[in-house]
Amino acid sequence: MMDMEMNADLERDGATDSGEASTTGSSAGTIYCKLEDDFAKVTNEMKINDSLAEYRDEYVRLFEAYYEAQRVIEQLTEKCSSLQDELTGQKNTVSEFERTFQLNEESLEKLKKEIDESKKLADAAHDREQRARETIGNLRFSIDKLTDELEQKNKQLANEESNAGASKQKDNLAKERERLLSENQALKQRLKTLAQNSEENHQKLIETEKQMADLQEKFDRQTNELSRERREKEKVSSDFFDCLDELKMRMMDLQTLEDTLKTSTDNAKKQEQLLKDEVQENEHLQKEIQRMMLKQLATKTEADRLKTRLDASRKQLHDNDKVMNDLQRECNRFREEWGKMKGEKDNAFKKLAKVSSSATEAEENVKRLQQNTRRSELEIQQLLRQLELERKNVEKVGRERDLALQNVTSLEENNRNLSQELAVMEQTTRKMQQSLEEAENSALETSRQMKSLENERDRGLLQAKKLTDQLEDLEEELKLKQMEIGDQQKQLAEAEARLRKNAAALEEVRAERNAYKKNLSLTQDELGDTKDKLKESHVLLEQAKEELNAKEAELAKQEFMLGKTEKEKESLKTELTNNKKYISKLRHEMAELQREQKRLSLGLQEADATIERQKKDIESIMCERDVIGTQIVRRNDELALQSNKLQSLQDIMAKAEKQYSLRLDEIRMLKLELKKLKLDKAALEKNTANLADLRGEMFNLERRLTKERLKVTALEEEVQNPLNIHRWRKLEGTDPESYDLVKKVQLLQKRILKMSSEMIDKDKKIKELEKMYVNLREVLSKQPGPDVMIRLSKTRGALRTRAKKMKCLMAELNMTRTADHKFELDKIKSELNGLKAKCLAQKKRNSKANQELAKENVHPAAADDPSLQRGQDEAAGRHGDGDGAGFALANPKVTALMPVNQ
Repeated sequence: MMDMEMNADLERDGATDSGEASTTGSSAGTIYCKLEDDFAKVTNEMKINDSLAEYRDEYVRLFEAYYEAQRVIEQLTEKCSSLQDELTGQKNTVSEFERTFQLNEESLEKLKKEIDESKKLADAAHDREQRARETIGNLRFSIDKLTDELEQKNKQLANEESNAGASKQKDNLAKERERLLSENQALKQRLKTLAQNSEENHQKLIETEKQMADLQEKFDRQTNELSRERREKEKVSSDFFDCLDELKMRMMDLQTLEDTLKTSTDNAKKQEQLLKDEVQENEHLQKEIQRMMLKQLATKTEADRLKTRLDASRKQLHDNDKVMNDLQRECNRFREEWGKMKGEKDNAFKKLAKVSSSATEAEENVKRLQQNTRRSELEIQQLLRQLELERKNVEKVGRERDLALQNVTSLEENNRNLSQELAVMEQTTRKMQQSLEEAENSALETSRQMKSLENERDRGLLQAKKLTDQLEDLEEELKLKQMEIGDQQKQLAEAEARLRKNAAALEEVRAERNAYKKNLSLTQDELGDTKDKLKESHVLLEQAKEELNAKEAELAKQEFMLGKTEKEKESLKTELTNNKKYISKLRHEMAELQREQKRLSLGLQEADATIERQKKDIESIMCERDVIGTQIVRRNDELALQSNKLQSLQDIMAKAEKQYSLRLDEIRMLKLELKKLKLDKAALEKNTANLADLRGEMFNLERRLTKERLKVTALEEEVQNPLNIHRWRKLEGTDPESYDLVKKVQLLQKRILKMSSEMIDKDKKIKELEKMYVNLREVLSKQPGPDVMIRLSKTRGALRTRAKKMKCLMAELNMTRTADHKFELDKIKSELNGLKAKCLAQKKRNSKANQELAKENVHPAAADDPSLQRGQDEAAGRHGDGDGAGFALANPKVTALMPVNQ
């Protein structure tokens, strides 16, 4: 409870803070403060009164729900305000875009008009040029005529000097010639000016076309932006309407919660008053108990009479229950009709949303539905009146009944309240089904509680009073709901007006869509042409791709070979590491052998006493030597295998280098071909530069041709009507020069056509070569370049260094092994020499002892037998030498151990 109060205080502070923003917020804050004060008072009174403890939890829960609903409404209003701001901003942006769009359209129209005007001017200038050329040709023809006539007259003058009038004609002709030459020059200047004007117009045309293209691009961009913003606007508007719907729902929930809060507060106050009245009544009852004890005997007699009346009232109750069931059936029927009406209303609204053009029909449907709703409301009111009449009848019956019948009247009043709530919930369309289910559940609960209410008659009286108060409250709520229905109808009319506006906007959007569709069809036609061109380019691209795939396959093979070599290199690295480990192991074994040698030296010192132990030690050393020899042989074999592997790897590397050199040669060849193609391109460009000269020559030739044609026509006219027939004799007319010129012109025209066709073919070839060049560049960029060569050289250098290191390590290994072997052999030799010396010393001792014994035993025989003396002398000579027992110690070998072992 304390937590609830703290929350109320905090929310009160928040309400006051937000209330400072606006007048409406301040009024809302004051209302909330009053409500919180009332809530605090009511909760304190509920704490004091134990009888109100049951309603305390529900009251707190209702107040918390009210606060949560208020918070949600504030959040939704904030969302609505933000969405409205976004809508206004987007409307402004759309209006700006429309303005820019209109300005662009106006500028486009102006440019189109300017282009048309420039085209007209260009056509007029072209016509003028043609006319000027014709006039120039005619003038030239007349000049040529006059020159011919002058020449003829000069001849006539030379032949006939007597004619004095010829000089005058000559002067006149000279003047005419000068005049015609001046006119010719003026016409040439006009031609030049016209050509300059035509070039300027052409440049202006090009500039206007560029501007048109730029404006078209801007137009397309702006149209795309407009469409995107319209979509965003539609999304925002849909979100806005959804938020409005949610706000309306939350407002309805809030109103219902406020109504329930008010009713609960009123009920609490009434219950307090009832409690006070009950206390007073209890006091009165205690006084009246004594009186009632006296009247008890009289009531017993009346009880029998009342029992008879009870039976009669129960029968009436049964009849009333039947009537109530009939009424409930009628209510259900009316509910079904209301559901149908509601479905018709929903269908009408759907039709309104779908068919914007048939807005008038939708309005008529809405009006019909409103009339139907009014009819249904009138029918509901009639039912309510009927229920009120029945309630009056039941009240009459209830007055005659005992306390049990009063409980039945309370149940009937509950049913009436439920019917009134149904009427209210029918007006609120969305919560109709929930209220119906609650009403049905409450009706079932009331039917179940009939038996329990018979035992609770005293409580029923109090509930009857409460329910009468609630009836009055509900009637007031009915009036409020009717007012709300009127407001909602007004909102419906506003929504219909909005719908009409939206329909008009939709029609505008459709018109714009049709215009855009036309533009789309034009662009699609252009796209078709471009697609055909793209198909041709795709064919060329596929050919280039096939060549690329072939080259990529070769590259993949090379990379695969490189991968193989790298794998083998890694295997060699692992073998090297293993060999290093093995060398370390051998060194450890050598150390162990050295330790064993130390032990052997100690054993040799001890072997002075026992020769047999020394012999066993020597045998063990020989076995170890044999094992070490076998190990050395194995290691030599392994080294030979490794050297073979290295050779195979070097062979593979040599093959790879050869392949790489071949690829480099191919790349060089391709580069040479590229250079050739570039040279051909340059030659073709030079030829294209010469085309202008050829065109100039052609123009000059055409000019000559026109001149010759004019001469021919003039001569034909002279032939047809000769001037001086009597003076001239007829000559055969031959014009070989003009005929030759015509032939030359035709040949030149053919050559120009051929050259132009060749130029077109060469341009195509140049384009294809450029494409090939680009593809080759891409291929070369993908192929291994100098970086790969550098890497290869680095890897080769690393392999060489590693091979050198391997050789050095192998040499060091061999050296260490030979040194260790020599050291062991020297040790064994020294030990053998020591043993031999010891053996010789013992043998000398033995021989001396034997000699002494022999001298003692065989002295007389030796004197007699000289052969024995000879043997003794020889034995003594042998003992006298340093090499006893027949051992050759000058160059001792390991094989000298064999007789000792034997």
